[in-house]
Amino acid sequence: MIKVRRPEVAEDEVSRARMLADTRALAGLLEACEAADVERQALVLRLSRLPPELARPHHIRMARAALEPLLTADRARLFHPTPTETVVIWRGDAGAALADSRRAVAYLFGDAAGIDAASLTEHLVLPRDAVALRRLVRLPADEPEQLPGEALEPDGASLPPIDMAALASLEASLATADLTRFIQRRAIRRLSPDGRLRLAWEKRCFSVVELGAALLPGHAIDGDPWLFRRLTRTLDRRMLATLSAPDALIDAPAFSLNLNVASLLAPEFLKFDAALPSGLRGRVTLDLLPIDALGDPATYIFARDFARARGYRLLMRLGAPSQLALLPAERLGVDLVQLRWTEALAGWTPPPSLDTATVVLGRAAGPRARAWGRDAGITLFAGES
Repeated sequence: MIKVRRPEVAEDEVSRARMLADTRALAGLLEACEAADVERQALVLRLSRLPPELARPHHIRMARAALEPLLTADRARLFHPTPTETVVIWRGDAGAALADSRRAVAYLFGDAAGIDAASLTEHLVLPRDAVALRRLVRLPADEPEQLPGEALEPDGASLPPIDMAALASLEASLATADLTRFIQRRAIRRLSPDGRLRLAWEKRCFSVVELGAALLPGHAIDGDPWLFRRLTRTLDRRMLATLSAPDALIDAPAFSLNLNVASLLAPEFLKFDAALPSGLRGRVTLDLLPIDALGDPATYIFARDFARARGYRLLMRLGAPSQLALLPAERLGVDLVQLRWTEALAGWTPPPSLDTATVVLGRAAGPRARAWGRDAGITLFAGES
């Protein structure tokens, strides 16, 4: 059992993890709404516009309670992506509930001097106002996904890095903890001839930030890159064990997994392979990292050939195009490569030798990334990687 030095630290970490989970869930819903071009309504409660004396916890609780009428709307979902912003998204008409909620918020702060109470709520229509929603709640258009063995991007918290003792305690906890609540499903979408983005497969991965906040509060789980890389191998085994459970993959769609190459040779992978339903054979993609191909080429080639013989598709997760020049897909022996969208990529032209049908563009939630990908001939997009 991991001891927490100060309860308030653990509480703060859990709160941050919840907000991060809501941010990711909201980003995923927004991406799906844009891809399917399905209209939804959104109400943003903007308590960041309140002066400090009116933004205390009890004020925030009362204002959020005023949104309850909207929670009865069709497929209504509530998100708290920041301490002072709340978002409700629903489908269909909910005019009366919307009016009641906005009126209740305005009533709560209507007597405060210098405040336009009506401006505390903003009604948006999606996907038309998707950019505005991202801006209002400071939602990134492209949220990075955790790669095996790759450090997380800093979030501003100054926490001590994980050490061997903390890692040992965490690994002991992982051996018995139920980790299903930390498994996320993220969409990889294919651009169809009619211009719509449709689900090609789903990625299954652990939310490492939320897992660390829950099981090891008060530590930066990625603080030591080498210890973190070892941790990802433990998480690989737990993911494979979870998916090997009876009925775990009944009616599952095509999916992909982030794995270290060493995990392909572990007993847990053999059990997963034996448990894989015949309908999924040939529809599972294994996402690998170039560090494994470069660090131990012989093991990489052996594991690659074994996985291909068992019918798995292989994807190499690259970053910049310079890595593609160093490790072309044909040399790696993989089916797909993934590039990560950045503004710098906008000035790059794919070489004629690159089959863009085999490229997945990561971090492609924003319209600029998708527009560049379409112009470059790319048809596969990952919104959060």
